[in-house]
Amino acid sequence: MENNLEGVFLRLGYALREAKNIKNTTIILGAGCSLSSTKRDISTYGIMKQCLIEHGINNIDNISWEELYKKFINIVWQGKAPKERQQLLRSKLDGLKPTEAHLCLRSLVERGYIHNVITTNFDMLLEETFKGLSYQKRVDDGDYSTIGISPSFNLLKVHGDLDEGKFRFAPHELVQLPSLLQKDIEEKTAGPLIFVGYRGQDIGLMNALSTKNEYAVYWIDITPFDYLDMYTTQNIQNFMINRSSSGNYLYGKEFGDFNTVI
Repeated sequence: MENNLEGVFLRLGYALREAKNIKNTTIILGAGCSLSSTKRDISTYGIMKQCLIEHGINNIDNISWEELYKKFINIVWQGKAPKERQQLLRSKLDGLKPTEAHLCLRSLVERGYIHNVITTNFDMLLEETFKGLSYQKRVDDGDYSTIGISPSFNLLKVHGDLDEGKFRFAPHELVQLPSLLQKDIEEKTAGPLIFVGYRGQDIGLMNALSTKNEYAVYWIDITPFDYLDMYTTQNIQNFMINRSSSGNYLYGKEFGDFNTVI
């Protein structure tokens, strides 16, 4: 499928400028946006693999993502109490530092181009990025808390975070989100919507997205979008089509890397 990357990028920039006064432009950040914040391998795959090795499981170098995930849930994740899960993930995700891309995201927020930041990441990078700013923060299905005295945007951590100690990781935790959280996500994704570094495999989040066809969606990832991998991308393709955005994919080092495109 033809994809004029520069044209899509210019279209995105125009959309951000035109929608500034709507005050409902949302960016959804996946694990790919945190990878450059440390020299450690903090990809989901890397963390699961490291945890399995620490639990005495070897010979996992060449197994599939799905098989690794299954082993991680069955051996590492299940059977741990909340505090143990929090300590496990904190040992892998503590000490991350905002990158230049995070600082650029902060600038977009400060200038009023981004009004909602949604992430599936557990780390505290965004809190570090937004230090000194005032915003509303929600973790999972909890209530919003106010950071600062005059909030100007929203931060929604759909799957939990290290401070709260609540996490959605296992399949049954991801397949369907609580109804009030779904409603919040639907409202916040009805305007211009940008995905960055997100795989789109969380059924609960994908099903909560607004299908209202009023504003376009942009899907940004360093890896070219695989239209033929229907098993992985069918839900994404359907969503993009429903939002009149079937050509709005950006990828590659120049247009798909969080550290350059932002």
